Amino acid sequence: MKHWVTIWLLFAVIDTYSQKDYSGYYSIDGKTYSKVMTLLKIDSSHYKFWIIATGKNFVSSGDAIMKMKNGYGQYVKDAETCGIKFLFTPGHIKLDVPECSGIGDFVFGSHIYGNYSFDKKI
Repeated sequence: MKHWVTIWLLFAVIDTYSQKDYSGYYSIDGKTYSKVMTLLKIDSSHYKFWIIATGKNFVSSGDAIMKMKNGYGQYVKDAETCGIKFLFTPGHIKLDVPECSGIGDFVFGSHIYGNYSFDKKI
């Protein structure tokens, strides 16, 4: 019996401290724009993401790999001062993009910010 309790506690601790998998499809739908993000877990601290944002006067798209740590993610290309910050909460991912003319491969990168809602798991 002691062994079963020990094994159960071990799995509970591992589950508590393991990185949650946020892979899935996320989106924002507005009256004049639409934003879609796909997120795929690569390893314990990296995610690949694809984003498409369209509106009346803009189209932004791109893909990159972000680094994840303690519920936060960040993508910064090389030594650029601008980056994309990801905040993970249950059912949502908030993207914060500083005022920049473009971020890495993202043209008009400031259009991709917002609070994306979870749509479905990959």
